[in-house]
Amino acid sequence: MQFLTRKEQIIKNVKALDKKGLFSFVALTNRKALKKNRETKESTPELYAQGVDVLYSSTVSLGNEYEKAVNNRLKKEGKDQDFEAQGSYAIPDADNLILYKHKEKDQYYLRVYPNLCHSFHTTIKYYLALNGQEITKEDYKKIEALYLEKRDNKNKNQGLDNDILVRNYKIENVLYVKQGEFVLTNLDDLLKKALE
Repeated sequence: MQFLTRKEQIIKNVKALDKKGLFSFVALTNRKALKKNRETKESTPELYAQGVDVLYSSTVSLGNEYEKAVNNRLKKEGKDQDFEAQGSYAIPDADNLILYKHKEKDQYYLRVYPNLCHSFHTTIKYYLALNGQEITKEDYKKIEALYLEKRDNKNKNQGLDNDILVRNYKIENVLYVKQGEFVLTNLDDLLKKALE
């Protein structure tokens, strides 16, 4: 009998998922801190040194073909459907357009399209990674401006008025995915974090 790690079990379950569509989705990611304040160049305070954890919960679309989705939206916007996707650091794992693997590392991702569907309820919460204290969106934005690494969230060159968002979530950051009978949970990590 072969025992699988939690990560291996999640990857196996996602590989077995052969349908695309709308899923309930929850992920916990960490926004890493800079060593120094972006403006003053003073050391980052200890309170922010471990960054900010972001808990994201929403309805998302999984399993889409990126190029096809962009061209479909270009058509809806009355534009030429001539979009060609550029290369990425992650490639689909076999024929599964939900699970992606880093080209050079042993890192797996779920590819999420948050705005290809209507979400009735999206929740985003922010926590100081040092102590788990919840902070407001306004406080998060202030911390982000001064102390957090910048992220490029734009999907460039789509030519759309309303860009299609694409996010790759590391498989270990995904806490919950559900569609019909399919349920994937990784809640142990959240419980461990709460107990630390």
